[in-house]
Amino acid sequence: MTCASWPCSNSAALLSSRDNKRPTLADLRDSGAIEQDADIVMFPFREGYYVARELDALRPEDAQAMELGEQLRKVGSDLELIVAKNRQGAAGRFGYSAT
Repeated sequence: MTCASWPCSNSAALLSSRDNKRPTLADLRDSGAIEQDADIVMFPFREGYYVARELDALRPEDAQAMELGEQLRKVGSDLELIVAKNRQGAAGRFGYSAT
């Protein structure tokens, strides 16, 4: 019998301490055997989410706020699907743009 399951894991605590917010398999190390047993491990990633959070913490007149605003205009609501593990196919990053 073939049965698909979608276990989810929250890696927010690990991501908040890193500069690069893209999730990795190492973020699942404390999540039981998900990383080891899964045939496919995928992570959705939106850079715009993290850029907007940084931007909200700054004053509008800050030079860094202007740079982040420009970066947010570039990435917008783009989604990156990271296939970190795929036992039966390719792993990699796949981008989706809402524009």
